Amino acid sequence: MKVFGIAGIVRALNVDPGLRTFKVTARMTAELYPPLTNVSRWNFEPALAATHRADHRTSHLKAPTVLWDQVHAAIVTMQCQAKDPPAAAEIAKSIIRRTAEFTGEIRIHDIRVLSISP
Repeated sequence: MKVFGIAGIVRALNVDPGLRTFKVTARMTAELYPPLTNVSRWNFEPALAATHRADHRTSHLKAPTVLWDQVHAAIVTMQCQAKDPPAAAEIAKSIIRRTAEFTGEIRIHDIRVLSISP
């Protein structure tokens, strides 16, 4: 545990040495109903980036990218910290699903992890 001070306040930063950074690429497929609009597609990437920043305030992870390669499907590439590749896959899928549901604009049909690299 590291201890640091900001404006006279001592804070502890939990740094787990067992966590590693993984780059996860996943294919997200949306439900056909309600139909996706360009606005919902454009709003998804900033919402995902905002969630990513909020979850990883103390790290130096790159912002996620979203590539809409089909009308109802996108390739999402993001970095996350986990103990092993299966945990990284579950974290990435959870963040993608949660972001899509919380924005209320995209209903997820399926999320498949395409690749995980350390």
